[in-house]
Amino acid sequence: MLSPTDHRRVVEAVAAAEAETRGEVVCVVTRQVSHYRETPLAVGVIIALALPPIILAAGFDPEPWLGSAEQTWFASRQAGDGDLASSLSLYALFQAILFIVSALIADLPPVRSLLTPKALKRQRVHRAALAQFAAAGLHTDETPGVVIFVSEAEHMVEVLGDQALHKAVGEAVFQAAVAEVRNGVKAGQTAEGLVRAVEICGAALKAHFPATETSTHHHDPLLEL
Repeated sequence: MLSPTDHRRVVEAVAAAEAETRGEVVCVVTRQVSHYRETPLAVGVIIALALPPIILAAGFDPEPWLGSAEQTWFASRQAGDGDLASSLSLYALFQAILFIVSALIADLPPVRSLLTPKALKRQRVHRAALAQFAAAGLHTDETPGVVIFVSEAEHMVEVLGDQALHKAVGEAVFQAAVAEVRNGVKAGQTAEGLVRAVEICGAALKAHFPATETSTHHHDPLLEL
């Protein structure tokens, strides 16, 4: 998250940008938008279902590992009902062990982050950014504005603007702002990236929605969640 000095820099940049426009700019920095608890469960299920057949096909005998002194895993040596039941029990036990171990490993934060699909992360970040945009009240013609949303754990950035601003400036402004924040995050200078993005968005708001005598701003320019 931002240091007190960096926080102040971003707030000052927002204030300078908003001084010349009736629009508003809100910056949101969050550590993580989701814990992705479904990831370790999915990994555990996939490994528990897929790995045992692969192991058997490779000719591996799990008997020593499962502690069976009398039976092989499948009843390939003697075909009896008792052997079949024992084999199926061992198979289920092996699957359960695989599920628990793999799910626990996948639940480690670095592993969970690595195994979570990027598309799922992008979806969650976009949804969180939309929620912040709606909460800021920047989706009306009376208050045009921009939300610059940064999720540190996902290493993702969303810049959302109201429909009027999109129509006025196109996508180039938003893409440029996203690029500045991404570059700042990669360089370990998140605040610098935010300041540059605020300047880009502020210039666009000034050009199309200049300040009026009654312009006021009553929002928190920077939220750290």
